[in-house]
Amino acid sequence: MDQTTKEKLEYIIEKFNFERVHLTMTHLDWGWINKSIGLTVPTMLRLKTSARDLLSRAYSELMKHTDRSEYTCGTGGFEATCWSDPENIGEFGFTLKFVLTEWDTEDYQEGCQDE
Repeated sequence: MDQTTKEKLEYIIEKFNFERVHLTMTHLDWGWINKSIGLTVPTMLRLKTSARDLLSRAYSELMKHTDRSEYTCGTGGFEATCWSDPENIGEFGFTLKFVLTEWDTEDYQEGCQDE
C-alpha cells in the first residue's frame, strides 16, 4: 500500500464517527465476543482496530482480484470497501459503514412475497 493510500485509510479512521457506533451498540446491547469476558460492547479502540483491519483487508483483496474495481468485506456491523478510481489508475478510495439493517432482492420471486 503506497503512502497516499495509507493516508486515505487513516483519514477514514480519523473522520468516522466511532462514538456514534459505540453509543448505538451500547443502547442496543450489541456485543462482540471478547475471549476473556464473553459477549460485550467493544471498546472504542477495538472498534477502530477492527475497522482499520477491515479496510486493509478490502485493499489487499482488491489487489488479489485484479478483475474487480472494488472489494467489500465486513463483520460486527462494519462494512469496509476499497475501490479503484477509474479516472486515476493506481489511485484507491475507501468507504466505511456501520450497518444496522439491510435487505436486497436476491431471493425475490415474483408473486411470492413473504408477509
